[in-house]
Amino acid sequence: MPASPLRRLVGRILWVLRPRLGSGFARRRAVKVAARRQTQAFWLDDATAQMQHLLGPVGRGDEVEAQAREYIAFAALQGELRWSPRAVTRQRVEGAEHLTAAHATGRGALVTFAHHGHFDGLVTSVAEAAGVPAVVAAAPSVVDSPSPRMMQHSRVVGYGRKIAVFAATEGTAGMTRRMADGQVVFVACDVPGSSVVQFGGRPVKSSSGAIRAAQTAGVPLLVVTSERDPDGVPFLRVSEARDTTAAPVQEILQSVVSTLEPSVYAWPFATFLPLSCWSPASADADAPAS
Repeated sequence: MPASPLRRLVGRILWVLRPRLGSGFARRRAVKVAARRQTQAFWLDDATAQMQHLLGPVGRGDEVEAQAREYIAFAALQGELRWSPRAVTRQRVEGAEHLTAAHATGRGALVTFAHHGHFDGLVTSVAEAAGVPAVVAAAPSVVDSPSPRMMQHSRVVGYGRKIAVFAATEGTAGMTRRMADGQVVFVACDVPGSSVVQFGGRPVKSSSGAIRAAQTAGVPLLVVTSERDPDGVPFLRVSEARDTTAAPVQEILQSVVSTLEPSVYAWPFATFLPLSCWSPASADADAPAS
């Protein structure tokens, strides 16, 4: 049911006011939101299904109940920190020099990542740490949404002064043009597509379009993972640049997913919608030829 005019007005007022309330307010509110949701069957059932999908196939089913509660808490925190962009767009970055060096060659680059950790602040954190301008592909539902929540998410994703958000409907051809023109393009790889890769001990759907675009444009690929240090503080790690012309697209895609997998399973409850982002493929599915 569409939101009433009054509700839309209230949402837009909150969109203006909430960023001024600070991350402390956001964190306190997240605790309250999570505590309420952890008592509600709808949220518990969904979180349990998400964590079972992620952890069951790798023999970690005994962790599902605890991870489901943490999943609810992290999702609440992520939703609230969206209104305090600086809390997530200034994450510590290791390996930013790899992107700096790739950009210094005068060519474009593909930077890929997963919807994991504080991914909404990933692009700005990495691009600013590397000192490079960047563009990021986003679903049309993010780019064009009138929802205050999604508008704010888009604002966080493109928070940096050197960041531009474009609709993923530009497709492979559009990304190829951008990278051939020297742009650094950020694209999430954990979106269902026609390719099939191995992740978490079973075949899942993934998209190879961005890698195919990088290969056509002849630009390098870098992978960013979301990690936590021994004190539980999140940070980002940028891989060394990879030559996209040195192997078939499918092989490169699998290597990207295999790079992301350990960080996801080290911090499972911070994985965004595993049932959607790592949707299962049929067991007998064949990976498409590159």
